[in-house]
Amino acid sequence: MLSVDVGLKGGLVSLSGSGAIIKADDMPTIREEGVVKGKKIETIDTLSLFNNYKGYSYIVIEEQLALPNQRYTDRIFYNYGATLTALQLANPEAKIIKVHPSKWTNAFNLKGKSKKFHIGLANSLNKVLLFTKDGVADAFLIGLYAIRLGLTR
Repeated sequence: MLSVDVGLKGGLVSLSGSGAIIKADDMPTIREEGVVKGKKIETIDTLSLFNNYKGYSYIVIEEQLALPNQRYTDRIFYNYGATLTALQLANPEAKIIKVHPSKWTNAFNLKGKSKKFHIGLANSLNKVLLFTKDGVADAFLIGLYAIRLGLTR
């Protein structure tokens, strides 16, 4: 299974059916002036990266929602759509499972908790990889949530 936290600080985590981490990557970004914190998703790099993530039966991806007063909404949904399309191209047989952010965060009691807390929880739930970035940690937790609910059976 491939689990994805889309976004500038997002990540991709490949998990076995039991939740063991096989591999993990940050979402590729490049620096660009005038864009969110000087970064943007590099679609070409993303497509190239997804070519290394083929053969999955399940792809679990966090749904993207526009929050009130959120800026760059078009860019967020473009990145989400581009990521989802690239994943489907790399894995045409995969079942896509979209997970609402509040569902997986509530399941791990993360509401109102810091990203540092997310990282700590992810590190306490795995013995393979030491998470240092919240995007990859969240991708792991999203995937673990799907496994625990039986969504990937």
